[in-house]
Amino acid sequence: MHKKLFTQKLTIFIAFVLVLTSFARADARPFSKLTDYLQNRFGNPLTLAGQVKEVSGDKVLFERKKSPLYNGQRLLVCSYNKDISPQLGHHVAFIRVDALFQKTVLAKVEKVIRREVKPKDWVLTPPSPSIYVYTNLKSKHLAEPYRELLKALLKLGFTVKEIPGDLLTDVLGPSDLLLRLELEDNNLVCRLLDPLNNSLLFLETQEWKGDAEKLYPVGHQIRFNRRSRSYSSPVKESRKREEPLTSGTGSQMPPGGPYSPKSERPLGVELATKRSDFHRLSKEFFRVVRSDLDGDQRPELTLLGKNGVAVYIQKDGQLVQQWNHSFGHEELFPLHLHAMDLNSDGKDELLVTLAKPVQVMDKEDNKLVSRILTLRDGELRCVVKQWPYYLRVIRDRKGRLVALAQKEGEYEQYSGPILEIVWAADFNTPKIKGNYKPAKNIYSIYQFNLVPGHPERVMILEPNGELHGYSVVTQKIEATGERNYGKFQEIVYPIKLEQVEFVGGFDQKRTSREVYAPRRFELRPELDTQCFFIYKGRPPSSGTGKIFKRLLGLNRGEDQVVGVKWRGARIIETWHSKKLAKDIVDFTFFHDPYRIVILYRDSDGYALESFY
Repeated sequence: MHKKLFTQKLTIFIAFVLVLTSFARADARPFSKLTDYLQNRFGNPLTLAGQVKEVSGDKVLFERKKSPLYNGQRLLVCSYNKDISPQLGHHVAFIRVDALFQKTVLAKVEKVIRREVKPKDWVLTPPSPSIYVYTNLKSKHLAEPYRELLKALLKLGFTVKEIPGDLLTDVLGPSDLLLRLELEDNNLVCRLLDPLNNSLLFLETQEWKGDAEKLYPVGHQIRFNRRSRSYSSPVKESRKREEPLTSGTGSQMPPGGPYSPKSERPLGVELATKRSDFHRLSKEFFRVVRSDLDGDQRPELTLLGKNGVAVYIQKDGQLVQQWNHSFGHEELFPLHLHAMDLNSDGKDELLVTLAKPVQVMDKEDNKLVSRILTLRDGELRCVVKQWPYYLRVIRDRKGRLVALAQKEGEYEQYSGPILEIVWAADFNTPKIKGNYKPAKNIYSIYQFNLVPGHPERVMILEPNGELHGYSVVTQKIEATGERNYGKFQEIVYPIKLEQVEFVGGFDQKRTSREVYAPRRFELRPELDTQCFFIYKGRPPSSGTGKIFKRLLGLNRGEDQVVGVKWRGARIIETWHSKKLAKDIVDFTFFHDPYRIVILYRDSDGYALESFY
């Protein structure tokens, strides 16, 4: 009797375990976070989100309904007709949410389809997208994760279209999405991209130990033929050759994320390559930065030269100077330039790092005389002058801007801790707050970037061009870059030697050494937390040697801007700009993150060129 009862209980227990196991398997969906994201964001097409209240230029203010909205969301505007439902109206335009308020929403017109947006027009969630799926797996239909992902997407009700090989032949609609499933080492990485906005929407990684061959390398460009171009493509129809559709990567972040190895555009998806903007400069400039000094949310390009700062806007395809700040007759070394809204008034300040040559006894040396400029009454004015600090603006691990300062050593280029700059409201001026703890034990203010999501990691670009990833806990190297990124020797200034050095016996003596201002090293959280800097493929030279090399055509090689990201024990290159047989001296992202502007020098002088 007891044996029979025990057998029954055991049978029930086994059945219960099997049921739980089946539930667990059912919940083990492939890329479940991605499918949840798609369901939440695109699973309720053509739902009424609001009605347009006001229109001013490309700005739209609409009254919101109960439909949940989020910043960066793309919405569809349909024409108003009192006799038909909003869903039956003509599609007018696409808009993107800029700001959410209690009863209204501010958005920006992204694409006009039929006509300009008008008051009373309906605002709806966009139609359900078609999802184009690309993979670099050679036998994709034999790979269970690929098959299960397609089934999950179809189960959610999406139209799924597989891209054969690497050639896209269909015409992409304004709501369509691109999904890249790529095998990277022992991981399957799934990236969801928005072709219309050239941006990353979502990323999810899944460990996979299955045997598989890669048909294409990671980041392989998807080709598309002429008829497959999106209506948003700016390429002229006269171009008949097949064009590449670059890849994308990112994280669970708002749109914006380049992952385009060997491409010319720092964006997630490149449906076309727009002709570069080019501006020849009449003066020498060594630094460029995007700024918004007047707070009108229309960016300017600010340039730093030996004689001062010049601020330009783009008007009718030309650079037009708006403001300038002269250094007077003082001889200065222009070392670095950054922009940030220090006092939270909606207007940027300029952090200008400067040094002036000085003579200490019989030794050549320099003295830091940095300035912070602000726009007041239509003029650039000094808030701080003669500051004995190197200045820099970085992004912290949460993506917030932080202003930093560091002193120069008596015989060393950098000395002491890296300090944080804040705005002293009582005195209406910047001040040093104290040590910036995340940069503890870092030698140079310019050589590091923090790694978002990893409080124990910091990325260091060494003066010799090596790239390393360090643990701030152990202070040991945990990752290395793929190559040496060359010597950046563009802006030179002297530092005195502690001991005089004699050259050639006692005939000549050296009292100082040449040091160089470092290249820009910039973290962009909105671009998949990639770090960007200049790769120097051209040999360094200075003074008369540089002039002779130009005249003789010996200064060969190519420079470019690269993007990198820390992955495992490596810091891999995730993006490359166009290679230039010119000396790249600086760069900035102009319309975050739609365009990168590169400042370079060639045989004709200095120029700005932007790539989309």
